[in-house]
This record gives sequence, C-alpha cells and structure tokens, in this order.
Amino acid sequence: MKRPIIILLLSILLGSLLTACGSKTALRYSVTGTAKEASIRYMDGDGVLSSETVVQLPYELEYKVGKAFSFQIDVSNTSGAGDVQCEVFANSQSLGKADGSTFAGCEGTFETLGSKTQIHFTSTNDEQTLFANDAPAAATAAPTEVATLAPAKEIDLGGAVISAIGNSESGASLYLFDTSSTQIVQWTEPLPFIGSVDWLPIRSKIVLNTGSTGNVNSYVTELDGFSPIQMTKITSESDAYPDWSPNGEQIAVDAAASEGHHIFVMTANGTKRTQITSGEKVINSRADWSPDGSKIVYTSLVDYINSTLMVVKADGTEVSTLLEAKTDVGYINPIWSPNGEQIAFIFDIKGPETSIYVMDADGANVRAVTQTPVYSINSIAWSPDGTRLIFNATEEDNGFRGIYMINLDGSNLTYLTGISGVNLEGLRFVPQGYITALPAQPVQISP
Repeated sequence: MKRPIIILLLSILLGSLLTACGSKTALRYSVTGTAKEASIRYMDGDGVLSSETVVQLPYELEYKVGKAFSFQIDVSNTSGAGDVQCEVFANSQSLGKADGSTFAGCEGTFETLGSKTQIHFTSTNDEQTLFANDAPAAATAAPTEVATLAPAKEIDLGGAVISAIGNSESGASLYLFDTSSTQIVQWTEPLPFIGSVDWLPIRSKIVLNTGSTGNVNSYVTELDGFSPIQMTKITSESDAYPDWSPNGEQIAVDAAASEGHHIFVMTANGTKRTQITSGEKVINSRADWSPDGSKIVYTSLVDYINSTLMVVKADGTEVSTLLEAKTDVGYINPIWSPNGEQIAFIFDIKGPETSIYVMDADGANVRAVTQTPVYSINSIAWSPDGTRLIFNATEEDNGFRGIYMINLDGSNLTYLTGISGVNLEGLRFVPQGYITALPAQPVQISP
C-alpha cells in the first residue's frame, strides 16, 4: 500500500472514565463512507498486520482482546469516487476516527489503568499541505530509493549498541543490537507492557516505564551488567515517557494534570516534582532534554486538535513555539541532535506513511530527510556523531517494524536489523562503552 504521502502519529495520552467489561475488551473497526469499495489493512486481535483486502462498504471487524492492546487500520478508496472513513471502538467507546477522499487511517494503543484509560491515537488522511518552505528543502534531498541491507561488520557507528523495545504476541521485551557484529539479541524476558526505556548517560541505570495491565509506573533500575539489582518506583500510573536529564540528576515525564496533560520535571529519585508547562485543553508530551540540560522540546496538542512543536526552559520559563499549530497535522517524538544545533521529528500529513524531518534548534530551516514514503515510523534517534538518524519502519515482507539508518541529506538509506514477529520500537543508543558483549540469555526484569 505505497503512496507518496507523509503522516504523523499523533500520540495522545488521555484520562477517561471508560472501563472494560470483564477481562476482555471488544476491539471494533468500522469502515464507512460514500465510496462503494475500499482496500483495507488492519491489525488483528493478536497484534498482527493483515495483508491488503478489498471490501464493500460499510464493513466491520471485531476482536476480543485484553485490557491493553494495539490497533491499526488503513483504508484506501479503490472506487475512484466518494470518500472513506474509519473509526475504532473499545467496547462502545469511540477511540477516534479519520476520513478522506482517497485514504483514512487510525493507529494507536489502548490500556485501562484502574479507573482511567491510557490512549495513544493517530488520525490520518490525505488532504493536508506540507510546510510552506518544504519544496526547496525537499529538492535537495535524495530521490526515492530502496533500502540497502547493511552487510555484517560494515555499519560505521563506532561500535555503538542500540536498545529497542520488542513487542510481540509474547509481550514486551528489551533487545540489544550490536552495530559492529550486526547481531541482535533478546535482553529481557517478556513483560505485559513496556512504554519506554531511557539510559542514564553517566551510570549503569535505566528508567523504565512498565508494569502489568492497570498498574503501569516508571522505575529507576540499577544494573549490574545486564541484570537489575534494584528497581525504585518514581512515578504514578498517569506518567509516561520518562527521560533523563544529561547530568542524570533529573527526569522529565508527561502526566495528567488538573488542567490538560503536561510536562513535569523531578529529581532522579522521584521527589521535588514540578509542572513546567501549563494551559487548558492541552496535551503536552514526549519531552526530550537539550544536550546542555537547559531546555526541553515537546509536542503539544492545543484544544486537543492543533499540533504544535514547543520548547521550554527546564525551570518552566520562556516557553516558545518552534512550529505553529496545524489542524489534523502533527509532530511526534522531537529529539535534539548531540550538539544541540538541530531537532529531528516525525511529521504526519495524512496517509499510512511517515516522514522524518530535521530543523535548526530555533525552528528555522525545516527540511525533509526521508523522501521515500516509509510505513509506520514511530521512533527515531540520532547517531552518536550526529550525522545520521536511525528509525523504525514496517518491513513489507513480514509486516513488523525493523530498524533503518539514513544520512541527514536523505542518502544511504540502510536496513540494519529486524525480527519476524517482533515490532522494534523505542530506539535508544546505549551509552558508549557500557556494553562490551551481548547477553548470552534473557534476564528477568520486573517490578
């Protein structure tokens, strides 16, 4: 289902009064519209992406799933006339919908957390325009190209090791990929859920957002080699995406507040928690610290609709807008370059594919990195030398997310690794020198 369209996964974390009926939730996809038929691709109740199927409209699918699940459906109008719409339901509660003349897509995750519901939702279609300054920038980038396979021991990343969250039917595990040997191994035994992981830059610790259904928290985990020796709970169940400050003394999270959803900063042991963003009907999320620790970049949904890219000083002062709000368009996972001069982010403009963009740290000189439409990117990371980006994307041959690398000018798109049956997400570079050999077998790591 290839189309030269760019999308963004709008990551929304909402408090909700919805509760699951019993131990199972009814996941339902509804496909409607004035078109007579459409081609659909969807994620089933086991988390597996289907092949493309042509259906007559209206059309529905329903699966019995647990209290935590992923969902995705892409709908392409094959009638040549009319429009299409997709909507996703958990029991009778609508999780969101999208409509478009040629394409509509919905994607995200759902989990009940006690009396609340944690939802990450994507709404995409085909009717938006790109940045005003996008055309000249895109003209300098590489044309469409097919990813080349990186031969063993030929990935020039200085021996770096990449960590990833691997989601499969067995649950969520942490994986390690050695760029020198091109070997990828499972580091941890499966857990019901891992939301994110971030490495302490200066010591052998990670901050892990994990837990069982209805009890997800963040834990500072001290490591002895690959084995956890202590896990300290630092957040409440409403927190997500904990991110270490460069000096390791603070952690930023996004969490529900009295008004909206905001960025909080706290000490590394979870104390002295301070809200640094504000506003009603705002969802601020996915914080990333600047390399000098003075600023935090994040995504913001104003009025729950208009996506904006923002930066704020770490003490909550001097909030500024890098990219202005746009309706039905979004920016996700902004991340600073190692030298602090640039910010990379994922951009969504209607459709089933995503694109990576880079801009100067002040919001100027916005330009596309990926010119080839790439399916379902939701994680990016800078190489340690700041010359390349790694990202995940769905592999066409097996329908699961693998890891790719690309130069900032869009050249040398390279496939690094992947595992059939596993979606690799939450990509991070392990601090240089911490890992000298990969683990021989998975270890237990649980709260």
